[in-house]
Amino acid sequence: DSPIGSLKDSEESSEAQKKRVADIGTGGGFPGLPLAIAYPNVDFLLVDSVGKKLTAVQDMADEIGLANVKTHHGRVEELVDDPVEG
Repeated sequence: DSPIGSLKDSEESSEAQKKRVADIGTGGGFPGLPLAIAYPNVDFLLVDSVGKKLTAVQDMADEIGLANVKTHHGRVEELVDDPVEG
């Protein structure tokens, strides 16, 4: 099952089954922002260690009204309490 196929399935899922996607090393927001536009029922977390990039990405998401986008400034390892259990 491809990630895109999995996202397409989310269009039919209920709120309780809402999918979440992390774009690790998002840079300028690609592919996270276009995917967030295409899949408004999926929550996206865009992660990058460069603050300037994330500021620009969050500004773009805010400007076009993407409520399903959040950003994290830092390393992805900071988001996981236990690498085995998640």
